[in-house]
Amino acid sequence: MAGAGRALASVARTSPVHIVQVGNPPDNGWLFPYLLGLVQGFVPAFVYDQHDPAPLLVRAKFGRGVLTSLIERVLMGLEAMAFRRADLVVLANKPYLQRATALGLLRSGALVAPNGWSLRTTPTKAPLPWRHSDVPLLAYVGMTNAQDCITHLVEAVACVRVPLQVVVAGDGDARRDAEQLAHRLGVADRIVWLGWVTDRGLVARLVAEADICAAPETSSPANDITSFVKVIEYMSLGAPIVAHRLPQTELIAGDAVEYADDESPAAFAAAVERVLVDREGVAWRREAARRRFDEALRWESVGAPRLVEGYASAFLSDSGPVSQSSQPH
Repeated sequence: MAGAGRALASVARTSPVHIVQVGNPPDNGWLFPYLLGLVQGFVPAFVYDQHDPAPLLVRAKFGRGVLTSLIERVLMGLEAMAFRRADLVVLANKPYLQRATALGLLRSGALVAPNGWSLRTTPTKAPLPWRHSDVPLLAYVGMTNAQDCITHLVEAVACVRVPLQVVVAGDGDARRDAEQLAHRLGVADRIVWLGWVTDRGLVARLVAEADICAAPETSSPANDITSFVKVIEYMSLGAPIVAHRLPQTELIAGDAVEYADDESPAAFAAAVERVLVDREGVAWRREAARRRFDEALRWESVGAPRLVEGYASAFLSDSGPVSQSSQPH
């Protein structure tokens, strides 16, 4: 927060900032326009970009309890303030919009812009030092926090009855527990932990070369309304995906995913094994995933035009840009 504030202030001293778009969590980004007002003499417009409802994330991470309930109430207050201060609200999917509407949070214009980011492969074929070319590869890309169910994936790997190499590209608060669990279950030698990977080319290559890409999230109030970026990125390269049948995963991916029969690690493992033997089904799902991504998710043709239209509606008039003083709060 402090670093971002300093960076914005530095920019404002060079050239005035008229609009600030801030993604969450956390939900305190509505403070930035007021900081810039002190620097440049006027308060810029604020666009609140909700990637995740923070109160639901806290419950997914820590469950219910006295302290969790207190934190959840604080986060709900910050979330409500962000909605109240926003001149435009951008949400990642329709369930987020429906939740905000049901809670009475919306005070300004809102739009849904799916996070349809694509992975792009590079022509390099240099061998990856951790890759066992004679063993099927399962890739996981994304955060490894408690709500991402990375320990559930480790439990599923322990149930897989065929040779398998697992590569996890990501980091988070549950990674250490997951690594320890892998040792206890005797599958530590199957899993490579890359940590946080900033090289998008490496991420793309991992997904492209994987025999299976995993989305192990199980049902929760947060996960049931979340569109997982990992699933969208897997789809952009037509990767074979194994996941649980969560509402948003099923909505965006449809039959392009091999779903586990239930939410047990054993069922997830069984789905992995089905993909490894069903080569014809894999080919069909690869093509279905690419097609669904191109038609309904690709940022350049779906999300970006919606965002441009929302900006034009909120901040432009027939005579030019709408002044900040005329924007509702």
